Amino acid sequence: MSEKIKFSVLVPVYNVERFITECIDSVLHQTYRNFELILIDDGSTDSSGEICDEYEKKDSRIKVYHQSNKGHIMARRRAISEASGDFCLFLDSDDYWDHDLLGAIYRTICIHDCDIVLFKYKRVSENGDALAESKAVFRDNMVFDEDNKEEIFKIIISGSNLNNLVFKAIKRSIIRDSDYSQFKDIKNAEDLLESIAILYDAQKIVYIDKPMYNYRMVSSSITHTFNTDLAKDVTLVRGTLLQYMKKLKIDNEENLRLFYKFYM
Repeated sequence: MSEKIKFSVLVPVYNVERFITECIDSVLHQTYRNFELILIDDGSTDSSGEICDEYEKKDSRIKVYHQSNKGHIMARRRAISEASGDFCLFLDSDDYWDHDLLGAIYRTICIHDCDIVLFKYKRVSENGDALAESKAVFRDNMVFDEDNKEEIFKIIISGSNLNNLVFKAIKRSIIRDSDYSQFKDIKNAEDLLESIAILYDAQKIVYIDKPMYNYRMVSSSITHTFNTDLAKDVTLVRGTLLQYMKKLKIDNEENLRLFYKFYM
């Protein structure tokens, strides 16, 4: 695969005026330049939307869409519907990328002609200070297809290391045009919910042992605060995962034991 690949970078934006500039700049400063940046202002009440509009005026690759607040999942689905790239990447608006993230992914796709690239991340403080690097779950450049995809699902069944959409580059053609409105109120495990079908449909997946995504630990983030809907949301999403285990015919005794151990 030698032709230029166009990436669609999809960013839901909601009340992140402190961080959105660094987020956008980290995309604009990528070493690989063939991308579009789609910003979905999901009803922000601070200056986030205005900051996005200012960037749109300066760079033709940026497209900004404003909507009333519909939640993270629906903002992502809107971004997908507006995307035109060969591959989609998701970026949370309080996080940011290393400069060669798109370059590394482009090179991996060219070598392997794959549908998904999985990569690692670094945790950083609210001020951007490095805290910790995520652990590798596979060896660098490990390839998964129909013969060994169960290995990826075993990681998902027994933990959360591969759940997050922002650590995946995904061929746009395998992202289903599904109606997610029934899930719009989910605030926990929504990344896993969106990842399951994508991983199921991918013909070839490559894992690269490179921590290129900077995941900001914001104290007010929903993932760091107590949420009374956690059990309800996780039960719904894990139920969907169980259905896909059956489709893949990997709902054997060993995998079910891993599944229920982590769920409990």
